Amino acid sequence: MKELGRHIELINSARTPEEAFDRFVSIMKGHGYDRVTYSLVTDHPSLNRPRQHGLATSYPEDWMKFYKENNYFEIDPVTKRCLSSRKPFFGSDVTNDPRIAKHSLQLMNEAEEAGLTDGIGISLSGQTGELVGIGVARSTNFDKN
Repeated sequence: MKELGRHIELINSARTPEEAFDRFVSIMKGHGYDRVTYSLVTDHPSLNRPRQHGLATSYPEDWMKFYKENNYFEIDPVTKRCLSSRKPFFGSDVTNDPRIAKHSLQLMNEAEEAGLTDGIGISLSGQTGELVGIGVARSTNFDKN
């Protein structure tokens, strides 16, 4: 718990949101997750921002561009899971769901090819009901190596 407390203090002492995100990315790297994204899963009137995948991200730039060009936010099963559940989940929970649509499974396979493996999704809801999603992943799938 001391380590968690130090992590929280480190993030809370950041002077800017960007610095806080960079610190979070660094912490997650220390736990084996070198890819992090922070997304607005719902519109955020409190920030005057629409929903957006990767508001802050360390995901590969080419993947983010490909994702946006293909309008994947609309079919992303991780986003859908964040909307339907407030419990953390593994990417494998999504891909192993027999109800997953074929195009959504294709998105997940393409993400893995882009270096986003062993993912974990976390949704957080604010007091106003606005929802954010945090995704962490590894650039290497340890289960396959």
